[in-house]
Amino acid sequence: MAEQQYIKRAWNFKDLTGKRFGNLTVICYAGHRRYTTLWQCRCDCGTVRNYQAGNLVSGHSRGCSFCKGKRISKGRRRHGLTHTPIYNIWSAMKRRCLNPNVLEYKYYGAKGIMVCPQWVGSFEQFLQDMGPRPTEDHSIDRIDNNGPYSPSNCRWATPKEQARNKSNSHKITVNGETKTIAEWAETIGISQDVISDRLRRGDSGPRLFRTVRQIHAFHYQEQDVDIKELSERSGIPPNVLRHRLSAGWPMARAIADPVKRQHKTGMGNSPERVAWSSMKLRCKKSLHGVSEASLCDRWRNSFLDFLEDVGKKPFESAVLGRIRPELGYQPANCRWMTQNEALQRASDIRIVLGGKEERLRDVAERTGIPYNRLYVRLKTMHWDPERVVTTPYVNKRRSGVRNIQ
Repeated sequence: MAEQQYIKRAWNFKDLTGKRFGNLTVICYAGHRRYTTLWQCRCDCGTVRNYQAGNLVSGHSRGCSFCKGKRISKGRRRHGLTHTPIYNIWSAMKRRCLNPNVLEYKYYGAKGIMVCPQWVGSFEQFLQDMGPRPTEDHSIDRIDNNGPYSPSNCRWATPKEQARNKSNSHKITVNGETKTIAEWAETIGISQDVISDRLRRGDSGPRLFRTVRQIHAFHYQEQDVDIKELSERSGIPPNVLRHRLSAGWPMARAIADPVKRQHKTGMGNSPERVAWSSMKLRCKKSLHGVSEASLCDRWRNSFLDFLEDVGKKPFESAVLGRIRPELGYQPANCRWMTQNEALQRASDIRIVLGGKEERLRDVAERTGIPYNRLYVRLKTMHWDPERVVTTPYVNKRRSGVRNIQ
C-alpha cells in the first residue's frame, strides 16, 4: 500500500470540495500559493482551472472568463436591435433633426421640425409606439409635414405614399375633398398630365376632371354633339374643326368656311421634287444677298407646273441644267442633262461686247482678269458687260488693297 502524501494545511483550513460558487463546482484541493489556498473547479461550460479560495468565498470568482464575458454582455444588452433597419431609421430621424452638422438638418431641424422627448432618449419607446415595419419598403412618414416626429403624427408609409405627402406636392380641393394630382388622376381615371395642363390653362373645380367626350361636346342645332358628329354633319375634318374652335372661331364660321385642300402629287421625296426644292433654294440664297439666277413665277409656286414642263428624270443620274447659264430658270431654258454636260454649260457663259457675242472664258484670257472675278461681276454684282471688262483687276494679296472690284 502506497504511503499517502502528507499535505500541510493551515489551522483555519476549510474543505470546499463539492461546493458550488456561481457556475463553478469545486473538484479538489490544488495546493497553495504564497499563503493562498487554491481549489480546482469546473465551470458549467466545461472549463477547468484553479481559483483562490478567498475569491470563491467572497463571490469575486463565479465562472470562467468566457462565461463572465457572456454575462456582462447580457447585462448590457437592452433591445438587441442595434444596426437593424428600424434602428437606423430612428437614428437618422434624430440626426437630421438634432445635429446641425449633417446636410439634411436645413430641411428638418432648421425649419423647427423636432423629435418628441420620449423618442429622443428611448428606442424602446419609439418601437413600442410605431410597432414593427409592415414591409421592407415602408419608412417613417409625418402625416403633417410641418409637425414634429411624434406618435400622433407619424406612420409607416410606402414610397408611393411618401411621394404624395411631400411638402411641394400640388394639392387640389374639390367639393371639400383635398387630394394630390396623382391621387385625383387615380380616382377619376385620367392622366396626371391632362390635369396639370388644365390647371395651367386656368381650369378649376369639376372642370379639371371632365371626360374627353365632355371636352369636345358642342351645342349645335339645339343638340349637344361631339367633334366627330359635328364633322359628319358639316363635312369639315375633325382635326380642322378642333383647330378652328380652339383658336376661338365662332361655331358658324368654323363649320361654314370650306377647307383649302392642297393637291397631293404623291412625290414628296421623289428626285424631281428634290431638284425643284434645290432650284428654289439656289435662287433664294447667294453671295452678297443677290440671287445667282432668276426663277420664273410659274415654277416658284407650283411643283406640278415644274413637273409638267420638264417631265420626270430620264435616268437616275440626270440633273437639272440651264441651256444658257446667263439666263434664269424657265421652261425654255431648262432640261434634264448629264452632270458633265451641266458643268460644261455652267462654265460656257457668253457675254455681248460691242454687238459681238463671246465666251466668258475667252474674255478672261484676252483681258487677263480671272474667270471667277468676271463671273462675280456679271452674275452676282449685276454689272453691265462693258464695265465688267473695262474695270481693272487688282490682286489684294500682292497690292494690299482690300476693296477689290
